[in-house]
Amino acid sequence: MKCQIEDVAPLVKSLKVTVSKETIRQEIALAYAHLKREVSVPGFRPGQAPLSLLEKKYGQKIHSDVIEKTLRKALHQAMEESALVYVTVPIIENAGYTEDAAFSFTSRIEIAPEIHLQYSGLALPRVDFEIKPEHVDDALCRIQEDCGVWGVCPEDHVASHGDYVVVDTKLFVAGQALPDREGIVTLKVGSKTNHETIESAVLGKKKGDIAECSVSYALDHEDHPLAGKTVLYHMTLQEIKERPETPLDDDLAIDAGFSSLLEMRNHVTHALEERIKIESKNREKDRLLAKLLETHTFDLPPSLVASEIRVLVENHEPEPLSDADSERAAAWGALCQKYGQQAETNVKIYLLLNAIAAREQIQITEQEIDQEIERCATRLRCTQQEARHLLSREGRGQTWVAQMRYEKTLDRVHALTRFEDTLDTQRPVASLQEAVSC
Repeated sequence: MKCQIEDVAPLVKSLKVTVSKETIRQEIALAYAHLKREVSVPGFRPGQAPLSLLEKKYGQKIHSDVIEKTLRKALHQAMEESALVYVTVPIIENAGYTEDAAFSFTSRIEIAPEIHLQYSGLALPRVDFEIKPEHVDDALCRIQEDCGVWGVCPEDHVASHGDYVVVDTKLFVAGQALPDREGIVTLKVGSKTNHETIESAVLGKKKGDIAECSVSYALDHEDHPLAGKTVLYHMTLQEIKERPETPLDDDLAIDAGFSSLLEMRNHVTHALEERIKIESKNREKDRLLAKLLETHTFDLPPSLVASEIRVLVENHEPEPLSDADSERAAAWGALCQKYGQQAETNVKIYLLLNAIAAREQIQITEQEIDQEIERCATRLRCTQQEARHLLSREGRGQTWVAQMRYEKTLDRVHALTRFEDTLDTQRPVASLQEAVSC
């Protein structure tokens, strides 16, 4: 076998592969020998059918099977000998075969870029949050509210700050309902735990009123099904409730499961500290990933970017493309412009973390997979089999096991990074609210 490699584009190679006619003859002879042992021909004992009869009856299929097998084998051998790391399925071009002649074909492949990794010993500001007494007080106030008794407001009461509003919610994207997002939801007006546009929409409404608002979510929003979309919220107020203030004292602490108010305060402080450790590391990893993207420059395989654009479109665009060729081309061009930058970033992250994982020899063990399934099952209150199925369906163009590998890789780079002490006094409200549970 002979193989010639030509550059077509920065990350596109053309492999011209030629297999000698002697090799093809040998493969055809082996195929007929195998066929002769296996096939049953009327009038002949097993294995005694003449070659001329087999050629007449099975010749076309034998030649087709041999050429297909030879192509796969030769392509695999050419890829190994060339030491190219390809990122897409090779495209076969100009495959030609004439009987009793050499077989040749051309394979067009996209290869992974060469990345000069620079990740060991990076220096970044450490993300630290200062927990102040008022942060603990805020958390205690939430416990105080949760331990209060609900009271239903009169029907003419208008929703105001501090009220709990029970709404029947329906969500729409581009006019299409999202049935899995329908249901009864309780909102606390002014709590800032929901999008401010949603809270503003119910403010001043009464029982039976309808509130509508539109919320546009960023492409990287944590709620993946809504990311990159503009969502219409249609909310019917079912009820407005309030909770009379309950004294924050030892009696409330005992009702919440603690021996005293001091023990509850200590518990809340510790919970905030643990949550802050996680939040700080996540912020550091976000900054670290941004730094890695900034310090590494390399070409991106066009087909990977196009594939990622298709994934983003499928995840974020409810309307299918028009069947008309001209309209389809125009719509696709607009979508490429809309999602192109995000797709390039996603592909760059994938290639970069994959290269680091290869150098660090990072793999995901079966034990780690089982632990992740167990955590998912516990969080979702389902069986481990259901959790495995759910995890297998998730992921934006990559499997959840690959995502675990990328997270493990980023943790490794985080451990190699030198973080300088700083102090961030801005309180991460949402994270602190998640930290407290009684």
